[in-house]
Amino acid sequence: MTTVPPMTASRHYRWIILLIATLAQAAACFFVQGIGAISVYIQADMALSAFQIGTLVSAAQLVPLVAGELLDRFSERFGGRGGNPRCGHCA
Repeated sequence: MTTVPPMTASRHYRWIILLIATLAQAAACFFVQGIGAISVYIQADMALSAFQIGTLVSAAQLVPLVAGELLDRFSERFGGRGGNPRCGHCA
């Protein structure tokens, strides 16, 4: 029986991917939960009503759920073809 020597690159690969995924999730959570935390300042600066702020906070939490459901149902290619150009256009 032959033994395969351990590869150092593949050994650390899963930890690097885990770190990247954790940072991406943390950034997404800061956006969604951060709107609620600074909603008082947004409301004062933009002269928004309580209903408008509530709609903004709800939309920020609803959009990722709908997007995730669509990606699960159709495929990730659907999201990449549709979402990436839109994000590039907005930037």
